[in-house]
Amino acid sequence: MRDQTKVANLNKRIDSLSEVIERLFVSDRTLEAKDKQFLLSVAILLLRKFQKDPEYQTCFEFAYCIILKYSILFQDWEPLYDFALNFGFYPIAESIASNLDIPEKGITNEIIEIATQSLFFDGTKTLTKEQHRSQNNILNCQDSNISYIAPTSFGKSQIITEHIRQNLHNGSKFAIIVPTKSLLMQTFLDIKKANLGLRVLMHDEMYLGEERFIAILTQERALRLLDKTNMAFDFLYIDEAHKILDFDARSFLLARLIKTNLLRNTNTKFLYLSPMINDSRSISINGQMITQQKITYNMKEPNIFEYKTGGEIFIYNRFFNTFYPLHNLYAAEDYMSYILRNMTEKNFIYLYSPKKIEQFARHLFSKSQNSVANSPSVQEVIQNLKAYVHDDFYISKYLEKGIIYIHGKIPDNIKDYLEHKFNTTNEIHTIIANNVILEGINLPIDSLFILQPYNIKKKSLVNLIGRVNRLNLIFTENIMDLTKLTPNIHFVNNENDYYRYEMTSKIELLRTNDFQDEVQNPLLDEFDATAITNPDKITECEIIQNNDIFIFEQQDLPEKKLKQDMLKIGLDIIYNLEDDTVSDTIYSRILTIKEHGFDGTLLQLLSFTFINGLKDKIIEKSFARLENERVISYYDKYFTKYAQKSLKEKVSLFAKYLQLARRQPVSIMYIGSGFGEADKWGNKAAQNKNYVDLKEKTNEELVNLAVIKIKLEEDFISFKLNKFFQLMLDYNIISLECYNNLIYGTNDNFKLMLAKQGMPISIINKIIADEQQNNISTDPLGNLYYTADFEEYLESQDDFFQFTLRKFL
Repeated sequence: MRDQTKVANLNKRIDSLSEVIERLFVSDRTLEAKDKQFLLSVAILLLRKFQKDPEYQTCFEFAYCIILKYSILFQDWEPLYDFALNFGFYPIAESIASNLDIPEKGITNEIIEIATQSLFFDGTKTLTKEQHRSQNNILNCQDSNISYIAPTSFGKSQIITEHIRQNLHNGSKFAIIVPTKSLLMQTFLDIKKANLGLRVLMHDEMYLGEERFIAILTQERALRLLDKTNMAFDFLYIDEAHKILDFDARSFLLARLIKTNLLRNTNTKFLYLSPMINDSRSISINGQMITQQKITYNMKEPNIFEYKTGGEIFIYNRFFNTFYPLHNLYAAEDYMSYILRNMTEKNFIYLYSPKKIEQFARHLFSKSQNSVANSPSVQEVIQNLKAYVHDDFYISKYLEKGIIYIHGKIPDNIKDYLEHKFNTTNEIHTIIANNVILEGINLPIDSLFILQPYNIKKKSLVNLIGRVNRLNLIFTENIMDLTKLTPNIHFVNNENDYYRYEMTSKIELLRTNDFQDEVQNPLLDEFDATAITNPDKITECEIIQNNDIFIFEQQDLPEKKLKQDMLKIGLDIIYNLEDDTVSDTIYSRILTIKEHGFDGTLLQLLSFTFINGLKDKIIEKSFARLENERVISYYDKYFTKYAQKSLKEKVSLFAKYLQLARRQPVSIMYIGSGFGEADKWGNKAAQNKNYVDLKEKTNEELVNLAVIKIKLEEDFISFKLNKFFQLMLDYNIISLECYNNLIYGTNDNFKLMLAKQGMPISIINKIIADEQQNNISTDPLGNLYYTADFEEYLESQDDFFQFTLRKFL
């Protein structure tokens, strides 16, 4: 923003302004009438500058900040009301008008207020002027490629639903691509609730040749569906589209999906949705011209606090890039006291590392005096976690003080349940989490404490802060909820416990809301190889680009076709596929197995086909472990003894296994970098720590390690081994029955029907055990349908079972 420096210089050039702005930021209610008048006059002058030249965006933002803080501090809502009406922040104006009798509105404001109610209400909520314009433009646009760039909670999911509804006569195959299972589930429920009259798919194997459907898929499942058929999607909705900019395997697969569909159907309509793209040209593939609709202005202006290790507390003015000291109001003896003193109704504490998340949860639990153990709602959650996980699961204990944590090493169904209970249970007031919260359901957070901002860049930081006080929680019937437009964000320095650097530089990233896109994906049009200086990175990018070319070429030799198939399912993250000896060797072994059969277990078959003698070509070391007979035996046992059991059974069995392993002469176990404490020789000073020594762990610690280990195994199987099972099925070295048992745990048609919806096999087994299978089936569209008797049955079950099952109904 070209006016950023000019606005910042006001701090140096006008002492009286500097003083009164500081008093406003530190919430000094002793400001006199002349000071208030001066503040509002400054805001008006800034707005006039913006009106003359809309490029002066910082002037607009600073003016809004002044008016918002002033109105909240002095409960004088007229300036904010006038601003909201004149600059299109209509939800604010409506909230004030419906709660207060604004004197002397004037005929112009009366007319605008009436127009707002009729023109900017979408049936569920009032839209801002920008929001209304953007959404109308998207729904009326005939261009093939559109993007909607808007802050978190500005209605991106609703746009998808309305766009599909409006285009039901223009296409028959709609696909919404989401990056995570949590978003997949949330989107699935949103689409089903919209009742759009089409079958809704959540998995490539749910497709039964339908001509019309809405598919909600990850990029992996979408590619698998396209590879199995000759079809293409008519409409593709790319949610969280900024992820395609990244340099990682899933971003490459997303780019490949878009390119594949474009090559099959040049008339495909794309809608890209994201809160974190600056210029939509950055995400273009194959010369796409993307029409961008962008929400420039956010109605929220957070209060940014920094707690220093010496006990000082500051509030940050991003417009002047200045920190103002705060006295007494937020004072605390140490950082934990500061957090406890400044907690509100719903708190999110951010740390990067899963291990540190659990460590802080334990620390917070020991310091908190706020017991909610007698709450029936909390007790219900505690009992469910004990029933479905284990009595010694840490979170069962921490819930007694209203605390939960989530991270990527917690089983998905438990993570989803905990998020749901945080959303719906008032007594659960604090969630401790990392980036998984950015890709899950929307949560009612009103305060954010950042303790470990490791590896978090500006865009992610802005998105993280956007999670606090979502707009649907602000515009209610209570005028005081407008204070949530200034959510409290606390950067908490913590004496090297969790983060060893001062956080000031992280805070200063928030000086502006603008940012540049970093196009790291070499498959995008705007990728600039000349900007890379690392020779290894240059080589890696060239390999990715060459592999992408190879995928779309006609391949006649079977070895080359195998290599192509391996690239399509992303096995270039496992092997160095530049070396043709990999696909040549594997294809030769496939022929040998087909001709002579194979005498051994499934994992021995996998190891023989894909690993033996190829270890030096394998990039992914966790996969290379399957060369070891002991590891092969472990996974054979996992599939036969553990895989299809309930989580409670898995945790109990695994905890007993770890207790036995603890007594062995060698008690080192692989756990991954997130929780590793030593290398495989037990060296705690090693740089790469992926192992733990079980001898050092209590029984309670072993239970919680078992929970983590089970999630690690589930992810390893889902994201790595299942790719090989797909390949083995495609090349006929395992049967469909074997594949179904591996992936779904069954070959029963009813069970398969539910399992392909994503329903856990343990839930399916309970439905059958309770003789409810005749009360659940599919409707004429192929979507799940259940009877009134099944609803009555469901109501009689515990809260966890109901939550898990209702996600699919």
